[in-house]
Amino acid sequence: MQIDNIIIFGSGFLAIKSLQVIIQKYDVVSVYTHPDNSGESLSDFCSEIGIICYRQKAWDDPKSYNLFRGYKNSILISINYKYIIPYNVFSIFNFAFNIHGSLLPVYRGRSPHVWTIMNGENETGITSHIIVKEVDAGNIIEQVKIKISKDDTGDTLLKKMSIIYPDVILASLNKIKLDIKPIIQDEAKATYYGLRTSMMSYLNPYLPTQEILNFIRALSGSYPNAYFFQRFGKKYFIEEVKVLKKTGAAIGLLEEKKDGIYLNCKDNQLKLIKFRIGE
Repeated sequence: MQIDNIIIFGSGFLAIKSLQVIIQKYDVVSVYTHPDNSGESLSDFCSEIGIICYRQKAWDDPKSYNLFRGYKNSILISINYKYIIPYNVFSIFNFAFNIHGSLLPVYRGRSPHVWTIMNGENETGITSHIIVKEVDAGNIIEQVKIKISKDDTGDTLLKKMSIIYPDVILASLNKIKLDIKPIIQDEAKATYYGLRTSMMSYLNPYLPTQEILNFIRALSGSYPNAYFFQRFGKKYFIEEVKVLKKTGAAIGLLEEKKDGIYLNCKDNQLKLIKFRIGE
């Protein structure tokens, strides 16, 4: 397939890093990002390099459809785009694919890198797949594995992925040009994880110690951190702990001592190393 033009749907540093590489080899004619566009601004980066960037849902503006149809041999690439792209948009393009942060068909859905750490996985990856009506269910174009270290957090794992994202995209575009047939996903192996909310970051002291540690590091950094309430209402956001021997204190008791803050869990006591008090 011939590739003349590319349109990006994306946001944040993953899209920025990828776009920096794509424009060296292909003509990117426009970019769509989120209206809120928080974090590292894709629209600001586009302004710097002279690419038109729309801060809206593409399907909010009927003019977008004519714009898409006006480009010959056009490709849509979705990179860290939080909206589900409807059929009447992606079907306009000659080819449309998404970059997803897991080894599909497992961990379809939102924030897969966080869920993989939380579930104690030691491996994940990046998958490019054709966009279809079902979320993350399209045929696989390219897939690369990534090791998860015991010290990885949600942030560090995402940074690992950001280095590989551009390579996966270029490899995918090359396969599209060569008409290499994508691989059908095995639905029997598919798993799905939904959007995480701050309410889901409550730390359960009755969990096994390793699950607690996975939970804390998965949410460490720029995510809604794991949190726990002190009995008088203080809310502790926890990013790092030290595991100590269990004491006779009640499970769930958070103790403020002269030498530190301690959380008593079912199997161990945890000393809070990196934390903040907030609302």
